Amino acid sequence: MTKLNLEKYLAMSWHFSVVPSEWENEKGYWACVSELPNCSTFATSQAEALSTVAQLLPAYLEAAIESNADIPIPESRDSGADDVGGTIVLRLPKSLHIGLKNAAQAEKTSLNQFALYALTKMVYQTTSPLGAAKRVVTKKKSAAPYIPSATRRGTVPAKSAAAR
Repeated sequence: MTKLNLEKYLAMSWHFSVVPSEWENEKGYWACVSELPNCSTFATSQAEALSTVAQLLPAYLEAAIESNADIPIPESRDSGADDVGGTIVLRLPKSLHIGLKNAAQAEKTSLNQFALYALTKMVYQTTSPLGAAKRVVTKKKSAAPYIPSATRRGTVPAKSAAAR
């Protein structure tokens, strides 16, 4: 695997994900860099979780480079775009179909347009750290980075056997 410098890694399009969760009896959200699952954090809001994990990414990558750990290269959002059409077919439960139909009627728009809006909002709110950083107004408390028990000494990935 070819090693790159920090600037080149930071210029890549990393994918972020956020999932609702509970940690130490507190409800909130886990956010992580999809390609780097150990680069993650917990926060009380989606926006705070995304903003914090985006701030952790440079330090995580720097530590991974220094420890000579393998760093996966993220796939571009456009990779395979030629293979993707503009139509998808979904089988929905009746209750979800009715809920979408009612929501579209309330917004005075078509079901197709409302579904496109809802999917776009969900995908980009949970995968874009820049959008989340703009939405953070106040922080109730700082979010500590999540460090798996195997790497409790820090957010540094464990050195590979070849690097030792």
